Amino acid sequence: MRPAANSSGRIAEAARAGIFAAACYHFITLVFVKHLFLLAGACLASTLGLAQSATNYKPGYLVTLQGDTLRGEIELTRFPSENGVLLRAAGTTTPGKAYLPLTTRLVQLDNGQRLVRRKLVLQRRTQVVTRIVGDSRDSIGVFVQQLTTGAARLYRLDYNLLPSTGTAFEHTKRETQFFLMETAPSGLLVLEQINFRPMLQSVFAGCAPALEQLPRTKFEEDALVKLALAYGSCAPGLPATDLRPAPEPAPKSRLLLGVRAGAVRHTLSIGNEPRLARSKAEPLTDWQAAVYARLVRPGRAVSFGAGLQYGKRRTRYASDYVVPVGFTNAGQQFALAAEFEVQALQLPVWMQWGAKSGYGFYVGAGAVPGLHRQGRLVSDALRSVVDPGSFSPRAVAERVTDERFDNGSVLTLGGQLTAGYRPRLGAGKLTPLLEVQYERGKELRDDQFLNGAAYDGLSVRVGVEF
Repeated sequence: MRPAANSSGRIAEAARAGIFAAACYHFITLVFVKHLFLLAGACLASTLGLAQSATNYKPGYLVTLQGDTLRGEIELTRFPSENGVLLRAAGTTTPGKAYLPLTTRLVQLDNGQRLVRRKLVLQRRTQVVTRIVGDSRDSIGVFVQQLTTGAARLYRLDYNLLPSTGTAFEHTKRETQFFLMETAPSGLLVLEQINFRPMLQSVFAGCAPALEQLPRTKFEEDALVKLALAYGSCAPGLPATDLRPAPEPAPKSRLLLGVRAGAVRHTLSIGNEPRLARSKAEPLTDWQAAVYARLVRPGRAVSFGAGLQYGKRRTRYASDYVVPVGFTNAGQQFALAAEFEVQALQLPVWMQWGAKSGYGFYVGAGAVPGLHRQGRLVSDALRSVVDPGSFSPRAVAERVTDERFDNGSVLTLGGQLTAGYRPRLGAGKLTPLLEVQYERGKELRDDQFLNGAAYDGLSVRVGVEF
C-alpha cells in the first residue's frame, strides 16, 4: 500500500504544479493584454490630440495698425473679438504668436473669412449686456467678423458675457452674438431683435428690394445677410458679396475592404469534463484568416466593421493516471494525453476608435457570433486486456476518438478586444496594418454529456485595407 500512497502524493503534487503554472500563464496573459491596451489608448489619445490641433490653423494674412502685412497660418481663439488670433509660419508646428485687436487692423483667411477691428463700448452684467455702442470715448478695439461687403456691411460680434467666472463647462451659458450694420448715411448700428426693423426702415428708405424684404426678415445671420445684400443691390457701384466661408460638403461615408491573417494561440476547456479542464490545458498555436468591410466617414474617429473569419482551435491536455488495485499492473503510472480540435467559422461585428485621419493607433471592441464545426477529440484511454494464461486483467493505454464531439455544427458567441496600428505610407490605395487581438467565448450547448466548450485566444495579425 505504501507505493500507492507515494504515487498518489506525486499525482497531487503534479496537479498542484499544473494548476499553479496555468494560473501564472493566465495572470501574465491578462497583465500583458491590459498594459497593451493602456499603451495603445495613450498613444491613440496623443494622436487624436495632435491631429485635432493641426487642423485649427488655416492659411491667411493679417495687417497690423502700422500697415505691415504678415502671411502664414492663422488660428482663431475661442473669443477672437477680444483674445485675437494666433499666427505662425506656414508649414510649421510651433505655437503661434498672439495678435490682439489692440495692434491688428485686419485678419483675412484664404477661405474668405474676415475679421476687422472696430471700436466699441462693451459692458458686462450678470444677466444682460446693457450697452454696446460705437463712437464712444470709452470704446476699445475688438475684432468683429465681416459678413458682407457693399453699401450695407454686416458684422457679427462673438462675445462672452462673463469670461472671468464660471467653469470651462459653462461657456455656452454665457456666450452670445451681436449683429452690427454699417451704412454710409447712418454709420455703425447695433441691431437688437426688439427694434431692428423700425431702425432699418429709415436706413433703407429709397431701396425697394430691401424694404420689401425687411418685414419678413428674422433676426438670424442668414436672413440678415440676405437683407444686407438686397440693400447692396441698390448701389451698383459697391459690389455686395457674402464673405462667409462656403460650407464644406458633408463627408461621404466610404466602405473599405480588407484581409488579414496571423497566428493565434487558443485554449479550449469543458467544465464538466475533468480531463479537459483549463488547469490541464496546453494552448497550441494555429492560423486564422479573415475578410471584412469597414464603414468609415472622413473626419470621424469612430468606424464600424463586419467580416467573415475562419481558423482552427486546438488545445493539448495531459494528466497522470495510476492503475488501481485489481489489475496485474496495479500502481503503474500512465501519462495520458488528449488533443481537442475544432474549426471555427465566425462573423465578427465591431466598433473601432482611431485618429480622424484614419492612420495611426486604433482600438476596437465587438461581438463575435459563429460556429464550431467538426469537433474532434483524440485521447489516450485505458482499457482492460487479459493476457493468455492469466485470469487477472491488465490496464493498457490506446489512442481513441471520442465521437460525442463530432455532432455537426455548434453555435458560439464571444467578444473581442483589438489594438492595432496603420502606418501612412504615401498616397497609395493600400494601407497595411498590424494588430493584436484578444477573444473569449463559449459554445451555446448544454447536454447531459458535455457543457459547451469555452475558448479564449490571443492573436497577432497583419493585413491590408483597400
